[in-house]
Amino acid sequence: MELFRAHPSLCSLFLTTLEEWGATNIDWGLLGDEEFVDIFLRNLCTTDAVEKDALLKACSALLQPSPGGLLAAALMRREGCLSAEEYANFIAFTLRGSGNGWKPLDWSSLIEVLEDVAFSPDSEEPAWNLASLMSRGWIKRDHQTKFFRRVWQTSQISIEQKKTFFQWLYGQHQWSDLPKAPSSYPDEVFSLKVAYRLSATRRPYSSRRNRFKDRRNLSAIGG
Repeated sequence: MELFRAHPSLCSLFLTTLEEWGATNIDWGLLGDEEFVDIFLRNLCTTDAVEKDALLKACSALLQPSPGGLLAAALMRREGCLSAEEYANFIAFTLRGSGNGWKPLDWSSLIEVLEDVAFSPDSEEPAWNLASLMSRGWIKRDHQTKFFRRVWQTSQISIEQKKTFFQWLYGQHQWSDLPKAPSSYPDEVFSLKVAYRLSATRRPYSSRRNRFKDRRNLSAIGG
């Protein structure tokens, strides 16, 4: 409470979040409600109306393992308020929990989670992060197509990590602490079979190209 008294911008954001929440009375007790705090953290990480000092103090005070908490942790890491080890531990701890109980992230916020959390160089295994997001309900179905495309197109993680994730998606790789890949991903998803083929050790297109070049060279010699 003292933090909010000292920073009117936080009070203003609190009132805005109360309205979004549907509250009819000012209830500071909601700062102890995990679902409300999650929405408040999301708003906190997307506003430009709160000064940085207050923003970071509020993120630190309210940090929790939720979608909004991931956004807050990413912001704190960018500002140097979390060490690489603290950040990696928070990501792993949070992604071991279910995302089904939280309000789904919109695509803009989900992109930030992918870029700053799942793809983070501080994390030991981005493929595990992605599989955990997918299997534990952090990715709403409407976003799955764009999610797969974003994973394949990013340059922030290695081909090997992408390959591992797509192998998990097809049931060809498994982590002991993760559920199996869900079987309900959309059929129209960004040609997943092509994406997997490209990430595999076989290179069918390269092989065909090389065979064509060999035949052309032989023809040239024969001519």
